[in-house]
Amino acid sequence: MNVIAEVDGEDQENVKISWKVPTDDISCSSCVTVLTIFYASINLETLHEGKFTKTDPSNISLTFTDLKSEGNYSIQMTLATSGGLPEYQAAPTVIHVSSDSLTVNWPPWDGVIGTPPVVEYRLFTKESESEDWPSTFITVNSSDDQEMYSVMMTPFEPDTEYDFRVTAVREGPNGDGTPGPVLIRTKTYCRGKEI
Repeated sequence: MNVIAEVDGEDQENVKISWKVPTDDISCSSCVTVLTIFYASINLETLHEGKFTKTDPSNISLTFTDLKSEGNYSIQMTLATSGGLPEYQAAPTVIHVSSDSLTVNWPPWDGVIGTPPVVEYRLFTKESESEDWPSTFITVNSSDDQEMYSVMMTPFEPDTEYDFRVTAVREGPNGDGTPGPVLIRTKTYCRGKEI
């Protein structure tokens, strides 16, 4: 891979790098090309490091905006091609029930099947007696340090059963992965029967 590093003007805290991805590495039209860019200081007393992950090979430049002006940096790039959307494999759980609301929890995508990064989750719901899942959903942004996601959903009908499922969405167009297992028949309380 050809990597060219250049400084944006006089501001050494903003360094732009550009690259050329070999066409042989992205010839698979159904695959996902993941480019990971690592940076690390080599002369600072306190190590300053980080990484960026990109899944759009046509975007061939990146500007680092938080570098230390007195630092010298090593920048490395790795390219990996994988053929899968993220498959979410955990059923959500319900942690609070009322007559007109349900609070739904789910863990982050486990990373076992599919290609990162996951940028958001979509929570789908339907009445249990309905066969079809609606096209509408609640979107929750992904966060690297999140151990559990939680959404309170309302309004629901009292004394009614609902199903839930989660989809992990990868960065870029058509990034929706396979929906996870369904949490079935979670029932709201009858009106006036709150705990």
